[in-house]
Amino acid sequence: MTSACEEERLAAAATFGVNFISFERLSAGNSSRNFRAVTQNGKCYFVKFAPERDIERAIEKLSKISSPLIPTLAFGGKSGKFASVGFFATNWAAEGKSIPPDEFTEENISSILEAYSSLSAALQAIDPDCLGAWDGLEEARKLSITPKTIHGDFHYKNFFFRNGKVSAVFDLECIRRGLETDDLLRIFIHALERTPFYKTRKHQKIKENFAKLVAKSTYPRESFLASLKLYERHKIARRKAKSRSRILFAIENYFRTKIYRSLERIIKS
Repeated sequence: MTSACEEERLAAAATFGVNFISFERLSAGNSSRNFRAVTQNGKCYFVKFAPERDIERAIEKLSKISSPLIPTLAFGGKSGKFASVGFFATNWAAEGKSIPPDEFTEENISSILEAYSSLSAALQAIDPDCLGAWDGLEEARKLSITPKTIHGDFHYKNFFFRNGKVSAVFDLECIRRGLETDDLLRIFIHALERTPFYKTRKHQKIKENFAKLVAKSTYPRESFLASLKLYERHKIARRKAKSRSRILFAIENYFRTKIYRSLERIIKS
């Protein structure tokens, strides 16, 4: 029987009329799947499978952006239908690999801040009216912070490093309005929430690198605190809605709240 990944490879190959000798999954997500596909002559493609509504939104947004950090936009692409989801595939010039936050070096952290500043400038080309409402507007007003167009899912598996520098950013279908610190916080909180609680050394290293990024950044600490507050509020509400057991929700919420409070102490220190 053909595996799900093999079916996806064949669907993408049919769209471009080529054979892929490699079809490597870049990162795992709940609703999207990203692949780096390579042909026999070495040509590389970025292939994303996601709910059709996300694909349509992504293409609309991406068509308005131009940045060296988003190599999928350097060329035209194609889209297609696969089972119950859609997909699009583009020529891809990206090189590098993802590095987890517990392995970040000082150079990595500095490069993230530099690259994110460049990415943010490119994202502002998108008309904010097509991005919908933002639930953190009131908090931003209280802090006199102007919300901007942000990546929206800027965790460590959605950007590459090469020779210590950020070389590519991808998975941009979640672009929205928000605080830029929402994106920078997500790099670390995403890793903490997906690292088993008993791996204390890994947790500690992630937190240490988060502290370094906060210290190096030019963003006010109040902005990081606002982003943490919004993230926690959203996650608790989402988990509560999905949980089938009050006990399991209470246990999970206890451990995750410990993460949030530890990050809060770092930001305030």
